[in-house]
Amino acid sequence: MRPARRSAVFIVGALAGVVGAATAVPVARAAPHPAMPLQWRVVTLQPPAGGGPYSYAEPGIASAGRLAIADAATANSGDKPAFWISRDYGDSWSAGKDFDVSGASTGDADVAIGADHYLYALNLGYNPSPPGQPANPTVLVSRSPDGRTWLGPATFSLPHGLDQPDRPWLVTDPRHPANVDVVNSEVGGNIVMWRSHDHAASFSGPVPVTGGANSQGALTLSSRPLFDPTDDRRMFMLFETATTGGVVSTTTSGQVYEFPMTQIWLAESADAGLSWSSHQILDTTSASAPAVRGGTVGHLLVASAIDGAGNLYAAFSLRPLGRTETSLYLIHSADAGKAWSAPVRVPAPTRSNVMPALAVTSRGTAYLSWYGSAAADFRDAGASWVEMFAESTDPMSPRPSFVSSRLSGPRAVHVGGIDSAGAIGSDLGDNWGLRDFQSIAVDGCGRPHPVWAVDNGAFATQTAIPRLSCE
Repeated sequence: MRPARRSAVFIVGALAGVVGAATAVPVARAAPHPAMPLQWRVVTLQPPAGGGPYSYAEPGIASAGRLAIADAATANSGDKPAFWISRDYGDSWSAGKDFDVSGASTGDADVAIGADHYLYALNLGYNPSPPGQPANPTVLVSRSPDGRTWLGPATFSLPHGLDQPDRPWLVTDPRHPANVDVVNSEVGGNIVMWRSHDHAASFSGPVPVTGGANSQGALTLSSRPLFDPTDDRRMFMLFETATTGGVVSTTTSGQVYEFPMTQIWLAESADAGLSWSSHQILDTTSASAPAVRGGTVGHLLVASAIDGAGNLYAAFSLRPLGRTETSLYLIHSADAGKAWSAPVRVPAPTRSNVMPALAVTSRGTAYLSWYGSAAADFRDAGASWVEMFAESTDPMSPRPSFVSSRLSGPRAVHVGGIDSAGAIGSDLGDNWGLRDFQSIAVDGCGRPHPVWAVDNGAFATQTAIPRLSCE
């Protein structure tokens, strides 16, 4: 949840009255001879010099060939966004910069790289008001053909800005690189798409992506849209929501550490984003898998990916009914999202596991990263959190094998509970230091590059590169 501050609204009731003990669903077992965990070199990204404060939290990353770009947005803090560029597969990074010439503070940020290696940087700007802004906040998109000269911000047709955009994503068309999309929710409700045909110089729209029963009456937050590599007109987008009946307003004081989301939906376009339809792929209130039935789909944002064959993947954290531990689950679809596998739990030595990021290579190797803690409750004020990583070479197997390991160093990256109710939770006293997510990308050699936030001690954005040769 970002600078568009809604009334204190959170979702309850969808789980009310549900009883029964949770039992296990298929758990990913280690392979008979599992691969050794990857060895990593952790890099602390250098913050921008002067003129701050600058962001460290909620980092994102995009990679294409040797080129990579990362971002950070410490939402609603008054900080500016920060962006970093690597030209050597993530081995080294530039000092941080803010490519948004407006000087706006940040509510969100995102980055993308086109097939023609154009770079894009997005800032959900607010206060001080950027030029030409119809209302706070607004999406500011900058573009660069080489990563050195930046132009922008892009122009948007009305009513953009008046829709109070929240959680915007950038996505580039892999076959038509001048086409760039911005997808955002409207005050946490309906999701809409804006399209550029001129390398993000100007955008028109909006095109409705969601609507109906899963729209404005419920909380709806999306993942980044995906282009199907086997069909250049097909796009997918996963999003979490809750039933309208589960949404109630509250004026109570105290902490609200999560929105009890219960549903995951898939939006699909068969005409390259001109029109969309959506259908539900998971509802924990009626799920057939006992371990997820009645559970809370946590932490707002479902992670998604697609491989070279068009197989879809999604990862999410889930708190079982009546429990405080949170686990990660992976699902997949081999038929363009029509049917989905049963949720498979990703094994981890940590009892609390939140904010999964997911990337899949073109050949179908899955990489996940997340924040993990030995604490049994993600709200525990004394919990120590570390960056975790898992790899699976057979994620579409009924019982995929995973190799899980700790990625970050000996010092905790975060101490305390983790707010998964966004700005509303923060307003009520939750620990929102990490904000809402972290990210992972695959480079031109097929290697994973996670990026995460540190707020224990000195604030920092960190990434890591596997100690594997790139050939």
